[in-house]
Parts: sequence; C-alpha cells; structure tokens
Amino acid sequence: MKTVREKRERLAAIAGALTEIYPDATCALRYAGDPWRLLVMGRLSAQCTDARVNLVSEELFRAYPTPAAMAAAPLAEIERLVKPCGLYHTKAENIRDASAMLVSEYGGELPRTMEELLRFPGVGRKIANLLLGDIFGAPAVVTDTHCIRICGRLGMYPETERDPYRVEKTLVGLIDPAISADFCHRIVQFGRDVCTARAPKCATCPLAERGLCERHLRESRAAAKAAARETEETAGAGKTVETGKPLKAGKTAGAGKPLKAGKTVGAGAAKPLKTGKPAKSVTPAASAGAPKATGGKRAAESGMSSANAAPDGQNGK
Repeated sequence: MKTVREKRERLAAIAGALTEIYPDATCALRYAGDPWRLLVMGRLSAQCTDARVNLVSEELFRAYPTPAAMAAAPLAEIERLVKPCGLYHTKAENIRDASAMLVSEYGGELPRTMEELLRFPGVGRKIANLLLGDIFGAPAVVTDTHCIRICGRLGMYPETERDPYRVEKTLVGLIDPAISADFCHRIVQFGRDVCTARAPKCATCPLAERGLCERHLRESRAAAKAAARETEETAGAGKTVETGKPLKAGKTAGAGKPLKAGKTVGAGAAKPLKTGKPAKSVTPAASAGAPKATGGKRAAESGMSSANAAPDGQNGK
C-alpha cells in the first residue's frame, strides 16, 4: 500500500508524462468559449460520447442560440433535437429550465461557486467542476468515467472504487490544484487513446514503460512469481515426494524391500527347494484297508534290494 506522499509523487510524475504526450489540454466539448453552452453540453454528455454531443449541439444552438431563446423553446422541439444523446426527455427539460434560471436569477451570467452551480437542474459535481475549471480557471477535478477508471489502475485508490465523490476527494488531496483541471482533460484523452476500458494497450503504454502504472507493476510481479514457480517445479522433476531424493537402483519407493531371486511374494507361498535335495513325496491320506508304511528304514532296504536284483550291464537298458 502506497503512502499519501508516494501517491502524490507518482501522480506528479504521471501529470508530467501526460503533459509531454498531450501538450494542449483542451476540453473535448466544442463550446466556443461560451459558459452557457458548456453548461448545456455538459448536461447532454451524460451517458453519451463527446463526439455525439458536439454534433447534436450544432443544430441545437442554431435553433436556440441564447439562454433566453432556449428558455422560451417548446419542450417537444428541444426533445427532438437532443434525442440522439439519449435520456432526451429529462435532458431537454433540464437544459430548458437551467437556461430559464440562468436568465431570471443570474442575468445570463454563470455563477462562480460550487454551491450556486449545483442549484441548476441536472447539474452535479462533475459538471460544476468542469465549469469552474474551464470557465473560471479554478482548481477542479472532473471525475468522469475515464478519470475514475484510469486513476484506479494507476494506484491512487482501489480499482473497485467507482463513487465519483470519493474519487474526487481522494484526487483533490493528491494532485497539485494548479494543474488539476488540465490533468483531467489529459487523462480523458489518454483513456481514449491508450487506457481503454475493455482492452487497454498495456504493452505500449508510456506510463507503464516508466513504472507509473500500479496495475502493470502488480501483473508483472505476479508473472515473475509464476515463472519462478514453474522453473522450480521443472528443476525438481524426478525427485520423490517423500524423501526428496532420487531412488537408488534396485530399491522401491514404498515400504518393503525388493525380493531376492528365487523367492515369491504372498503369505503361505512355498519356499524354494534347496539345490541337490529331492523333495519328499506327500500322498493323500491312506484309504481304508491300505497297508501302512513301516518307516523310512524298511523302505530304504526295499529300494536297495530292487537295485541289486538287476544284473551288471543290464541297468538302464
């Protein structure tokens, strides 16, 4: 988490970089220096692109070139003209009533304070700050969608923050008041050119290249950690989980030792015969009436007599 001082230093560096990229900080709305026109166009710009507002306003101001003319215009006709900007019922009513208020209460002159500007129908802090900064050169932070999105990515506050008022108060405490209005114009242009909402051009971002984008720094650190883990896993291939060492030839990984040649696995298995000794014959139990064996000695003598019975030279024939 960056300290307030660190954020101020970073934001000053960002403002300097944007000044190099966009030397001319101008409002995207073409209001021809007329405060009333900026008031009207600012209201039309809600949830609408500046390019469309500029296009619609040309015909609107041709039909009603002054606050008095707009205040006296039929509401249905204003709605028809501003319909391409969306929310046209509310916007048409707001700009007609605001024009009437400007004429009746202020003699056609735009007031210079936030409190008075907020009295106009449809005017919130965003439009009021735009008017204060562009018309009167006062310190002002216009928290439009570009500003909110980009300053979050740059690390001035959590990216999940979307409240315009809280963003405004945060940035007011971080940016030099003398450059705040121009900074907001530049950040809007930067948002259109580079730091777009859905597919930001991080690979070619001049702020990321200078290490000024918190999101890019965070993603770079995460990628480096992932690469390091992959390298460790690759280096550790071939090692056992239990001991961490490769097994020696002839040994097994689990409990138990390898069997010696000639032995079998499993309980009750017969043992291998020793070399040179004949196996004893095991016969089934004697049936009833069969003669019982009289012992090994008598069997051996019987076998010897049989062998002696064959004459020399005829054994094996």
